[in-house]
Parts: sequence; structure tokens; C-alpha cells
Amino acid sequence: MLATPIETPAASDETLRPAELGGLLERFPRLKLLSLDCFDTILWRHVAHPIDVFYDLQSHPRFADSGLDGRNRRRAEQLAREIAQVRRGQSEVTLAEIYRAALPSLADEACAAMQEAELEAEIRACYAHPQAVRLLRDAQARGIPVMIVSDTYLGEDQLRRLLAARLPADAFAAIRRIVVSSAHGMSKAGGLFPRLRQRYDLPVRQMLHVGDNPVADLRAPREAGIPALHLQHVPDAVVRQRNYQTAAMQLLAPDVRNRRPLFAPYHGVQAATVGDADIARTLGHTSLGPMLHAFADWLLAHKRRVEAEGRPVKLAFLLRDGFLPWRACETLAGHAVGKPVYLSRFAAFAASFRSVEDIDRYLALFLGSRRFPAMLRQLQLDGELGERILDKVRSAPQPVQEFARQLHRPEIVRRIVERSAAYRARLRRYLERQLGLAEGDTLAFVDLGYVGTAQRVLGPVMREEWNVDLHGWYFMCTPEAGGDGRRLGMIDATRYDAGAIDALLPFVSLLENLCTAPGGSVEDYTESGEPLFAESRIDAAQNARVEAIQRHALAFVEAARTHFDALDNPPHTDMLRDAALAEFGRMAYFPSPDELTHYGTFALELNLGTDRTLRLQDAGRSLADLRRHGIFYTMQHGGDERINTPHELRAAGLELGLAMFSTYRFGLGFVRGDWSLREQPFTVLMLHGERATRRRIAARYTYDGCYRLVVPLGDGRFDVGLMPADEQRMLQIVDARVVEVAGLGDGERSAEAVDVSGHLVLDGLEHLGDGVLRRSAPTSLILLPGGTVSGSARLALDLVVRPLDLGEG
Repeated sequence: MLATPIETPAASDETLRPAELGGLLERFPRLKLLSLDCFDTILWRHVAHPIDVFYDLQSHPRFADSGLDGRNRRRAEQLAREIAQVRRGQSEVTLAEIYRAALPSLADEACAAMQEAELEAEIRACYAHPQAVRLLRDAQARGIPVMIVSDTYLGEDQLRRLLAARLPADAFAAIRRIVVSSAHGMSKAGGLFPRLRQRYDLPVRQMLHVGDNPVADLRAPREAGIPALHLQHVPDAVVRQRNYQTAAMQLLAPDVRNRRPLFAPYHGVQAATVGDADIARTLGHTSLGPMLHAFADWLLAHKRRVEAEGRPVKLAFLLRDGFLPWRACETLAGHAVGKPVYLSRFAAFAASFRSVEDIDRYLALFLGSRRFPAMLRQLQLDGELGERILDKVRSAPQPVQEFARQLHRPEIVRRIVERSAAYRARLRRYLERQLGLAEGDTLAFVDLGYVGTAQRVLGPVMREEWNVDLHGWYFMCTPEAGGDGRRLGMIDATRYDAGAIDALLPFVSLLENLCTAPGGSVEDYTESGEPLFAESRIDAAQNARVEAIQRHALAFVEAARTHFDALDNPPHTDMLRDAALAEFGRMAYFPSPDELTHYGTFALELNLGTDRTLRLQDAGRSLADLRRHGIFYTMQHGGDERINTPHELRAAGLELGLAMFSTYRFGLGFVRGDWSLREQPFTVLMLHGERATRRRIAARYTYDGCYRLVVPLGDGRFDVGLMPADEQRMLQIVDARVVEVAGLGDGERSAEAVDVSGHLVLDGLEHLGDGVLRRSAPTSLILLPGGTVSGSARLALDLVVRPLDLGEG
């Protein structure tokens, strides 16, 4: 009697998601043999790539003594495969052959010891995916034998030991046969399946193979007549995201793939949760969720360590940015953890002024901004008193010095200190109500962090006046002098160097946006200790997008908790810290096109006594800025200030983001003139009635084929002509404006530009539209007539041009 074949999956149904793996046998009730790939199907790794196992392995004494490190181990495998190809016409090799390729004189005992060390390293790195365990258990219960078919340099006995070490005994019992490519001298894609079909008389009409490689585990078995399914982990977009995480991590932590592996502990979780869904779900499960899970894991682990030393700690999650960390901690712990408190930087400063020294510290931080009304509000000097101070400052020849002088008047210092004391009393009543705060307590502020402003300014107050020991536990924080270990971060100098933190610190605004609670920031407290809020200036559309991403991020935290709880060797906290840093770096410098679109209109509230909001990015404006200034345009924002420059650069080109990343990461001292050596010559004619002055000026390359040329105009009364070089047959006037020369200096922030593109007179040039000019005569001239813009200040014509044809014809 002929065996009834199983239903062969159609081409449109050839993929399987890891979340579906455990229930696979329900779809194939007539199955007689289940064939499974091993790595990334049954056994997954906590590292990003198999080669990362070698960077753990290199610390073993055998390897250190022989000089064999992770890189040499990679090269040894490549060499062994090349030797095998020469000798046998195929590239499959054993682990012993790999070590003998690296160390030809290696003794048998040493070779065996190195193989054993590598197997132990694989055991440490691997874990059994919970869905694969469920599948194996189901196969055992149904009496369906399982065959493992793996492309690996491990021997059959070695792979059997690895599987036995990582699988529960009842799941491992389902495995009846193990086949490795190294024993047969050919890979799955190189003919292994036809050989197995012939050698073992496989019931191909009633068997199924499943694996993660679309060539080795789908096409190859199907060509041998064996039904197969491709286990697809994540969409291609997520694979690209992981590649960028790797790049970010290798820049931020150079010891990765040098002294230690690149960890990737969330791959298994994401494979079960990420799909081709909406952008909010993708961001929640691949970006924000992993970072918040890692932070929550670190917080809870640190809290346990501190309390094990006999020091109970009360956690205060500082709203607004501490909102999502609070929710993530509760989700991961499964119970309440600490309390959220409304405490902004504005509130912390307002409660901190006890002396003129405190006032001076505040002024040192913010006086250069010249935002005098906001500073007076922070110092609680608004109202009629504040207006009198502002009147004196506005009329002073040196406003900054006058502002400082006014604030140092004894009666003003006394008023600031008195009002701050009253504010501090209201804040204390609020914290006592919200946290049960009492004398002798140890309190930890939990926030995204960075510089820990609230802890820094309130720490002395709490310690000296309230007898409360204040700590700060942050997502990321900069190194601190004299902190006595009271300020720590998941990303801090205990594991990463200061340069890595410096590379990310200026661009944390997006993470702040994504973690924030809705509503306004706290401004004050009532006498009974109720928080009072400012009006939020973030629009409803941004809040809705943030809320959706947060919801999916918390769902990821829950999924990660469930996934890791099912593992016998879950990732340790430092693995999660690395993963969070890698994603934070990627999010900052290598956003996807979908992210750029989704975050394109986001804004940030300053929350320092001002109602200003800042755009995170503006791709349209940044392109114009790049064409005018080149990559150093970030110094030239002026009133159009944005704060997420890496996202703007990413939209323009990967090379720009990499240049910025490396400059911040390593503190490279490049200046604007270093960006490019390319120049275009122009002749400038200054026409003074009957007299003409000729000079050569070089236009410097900026971006997108553009060059910038600055032509002095004096007071603007005289005609100025611009003669392109002979080889410039066509060019485009991208932008033409007149500015004050003083505005071209420090950051160009004071420049009042006048667009003069419509006033240019063309001689010997044909205008083709959109600023494109074609030379129609042997000589040509672009003329700005005198008097177009004039004034008492010295002026300059600021041109951005793009040569379109530098050759003949």
C-alpha cells in the first residue's frame, strides 16, 4: 500500500514564523519524520553571529597561550575550507581541521582540549527556543521521530552533547538521528539531502524539513523531493536594523569583537513578536521596547543588590520622562515598583537656591542663553519686580553683565532664597505624600538621566535639611567627579568610556519624547503638596503616536519576561546593557526611512521656565543648510534651531552620519574647512562708476554638488559682478541673499538675510528656469545692481551655486 503524502506547502505558504513552530504538527497530522535544522531553529544564541562565540572563547587559557584569538579563529576556518577545497573539491571541514589549519604543529591532546573549550563556549552562548522545545515535546508525544540536519564543523557527538546540554530531557528524547555536514563532506545546499534520502531510505512523501536558511533549508530539500518550510525570524527591515546596531556598537564600544562578543539577547523575543505590521508596533518591539526592558532589568537588579546590603531604597520615577521606565519596571517585575513623582528640572532648580553660590551656579549654566525672562521665572522673580530688572537689562550696553549685577543685589538674593525655601517646603510635602518620604530614608531618582540635574541640585538640600540620602539611577549618565557612587546609569562609565556617552548625549531628545508622560510639566505645588502643571505645547498627533509606540514597547517587555523566564540560561544584565546601547546608537545615528517619516514632526518642550518647543528635525531645511554650509551647518541654525541633527544627516547620506558619529565619538577636532578640498574659481568685479576692481574668489564645496561663495559688498551702494570660469558652461543659482558681514561670524545666528535672487541681472547667460543658467556668449556676468540692499553695516552677497557642466559642449 502506498504511503499517503503530506500536503506539500504552496510557494505562497512556504514560510513559518517562530511563534508558529510549537504548533506545527497540528498542520501535518500524517507526518512520519520531522527533519529540523539546529542553529537558529532549535538552538539560538545570545550573540549576534556565530563568530561572536570566538570572542568569548579567546579568554580560555589554551587560546591565550597559543596566541589564538577571535580573529585568528575566524581566519583559521576560512583557511581550513580553502585547503579542503584544494584537497577534496569541497569546503566542509571538521573542528579539528580548523585548529590544525591555524596551528599546524598542534598536538593531539591540545587539539582535543581546544575543541572541548569551543564546545563549552557554544553551550554558554546557546539556548533552546521555547517554541522549538514545545515542537520536540509534541513530536515525542505523537511518536514522530526527529532528525537534526545541520551545516556545521561540529561532529555528530559534539552536536549531540550541545543539544543535550541545552534541551530539556523530554524534548531531547524526540531526536533519533543527528546528521552534520562535516561528517558527510557536503553541505545541505551542496547535495546532502539527496545523499540522506538514498542512504537512510527517508519517507520523503511523509516527512518535513524546517530551518532558517532559505537556500539550505527550503530550496535544497525541495529539490530533493522533501517538503520543507522556511523559518523566517524577522522581516528584512529588522535584519537591516540589526546591521546598523552592529555598526553603532562597534563605534561606541571598540572592545566588541576585539575583547568580547557582540551580544544580541533579544533576537529570540523579536522573532516571536515582530511582523510586517504598522510602524508603531515595529518601533515598540525592535527599538523602544528592548531599551526599556534592559533598563528595567538593570534597575531591578541594582535595587536587589543594594537592598541585599541592608539598605532599603525608595524609588521615585521622575515624570515626565520617567513615565515609561516606571511602567516597564512594573511590567517586568509583575508588581508595583516605586512611585512616579512629578519633579521637573524647573521644579528642582526652583527648590535649590539657598545661597548666592547656588544662584551663581545656575547663572553659570544659563546666563549665556540670554533668555532673561525665562531665567527670572525660574528664580521666581517674575511679575513687577522681574519687569523692572528686565527694563534695566534691556537698556544696558552689556545686558549679560547687567543681568548678573541685578541678581547679586542683596535684596534680590534675599528674595530668591526666601521664595526658594517656600517652594522647597511645598516640594517636601508633595514627596512626603507621594512617597512616604521620611528622615533617614535612602531615595533614588529614576530617570533617563544624562547629567542628573534634579539629583545634583537637590542632593545637598535633602542630605543637609531633610536627612535623606539621595541617589540617581539613570538610563545613561555622564561621569561625575565626587559623586560617591550616588549617580549610576545602565549606560555609564562602569562599562563604557566617556566618549561613547558623549557621542549620544547631545541627541537624546527623541528618547525623551518616546518615554514621556502626556500632559504638561510640573511648575509648582500647592501648600498641601499637590502638583501644579504648565500647559503642554505638544500637539495631540505627536502624543497619539508616542502612546501607540509606548503600548507596544510595554507589550515587548512582557513578551521578553515570558521568553526569558522559559530559558534555563537567560541573558545576564550586561548582555542587555550592550543591546540597549547598540539600539540607542542606531536610533540616534542610523534611523530607517520609516522612522524619519514617523518622527518627522516631533517637537520637544524645553521645560526650563520657557514655553519654547524645538523641532527635533526638519529634513527640508537641513538640505538647504547643507548646501549652504556643508556638514557643519549645525552651528548655523539661528532661529530655526533643531536638535536631532543625525536624523537630518541620515536623510542626506550615510557618509554624513558616519562622519558626525565618529567626530563625536572620538572627539575629532575637525573644522568646516576640513570637510572638502574642492573649490571653484570665480572672478568678482566691483564697479565704482567708471572704475572697476577685479579679484579672484574661490567658492568652497559644501554638499550635493554645491559651492558657497561670499562676496563683500561694502555698504551695498556699488554694482557687483560675478564672472564664472571659462569651463563653467552651465550653473545653477541655488540661493542668493545679502547678509550683514557681522552675521557671517559666530554661528551666523544674527544674520538678517535678504533674498536677492530675483534682482540679479544676467549678461551673456540664458536663464532656463529653476535658477539654471547657460552661457550664451564667450563672456558672461551675473550682476547685483548697487542699492538693491544697502545699510550702515558692512554687507556681503552670499551665493550658493551648483556647476552643472565643467567640460566642453
